[in-house]
Amino acid sequence: MSLPYIVIDGRAVADAELKFTQSGRAFAKFRVAANDSKKDESGNWETTETLFVNVTAWDDAERIATEVTRGAGVTVAGKIHEREYEHNGEKR
Repeated sequence: MSLPYIVIDGRAVADAELKFTQSGRAFAKFRVAANDSKKDESGNWETTETLFVNVTAWDDAERIATEVTRGAGVTVAGKIHEREYEHNGEKR
């Protein structure tokens, strides 16, 4: 079984950061905010929910790091991974 493939359409929360692994492979990290909206009783659009997703891009990382800036519209497609970590002795 493979991991789920998703597409997220939203806006970059901050400028992408270019980073490198210990072996020298480049990757770009950034965060995307995606909103869901609906019309209220008055016919005006209102945001009902906002989802924030951390993104790590491996392919074309140098270009992504220069083009993904705060507020830029982005569409991200790929496999979603979940991870656990400890913070102050507490699993998250």
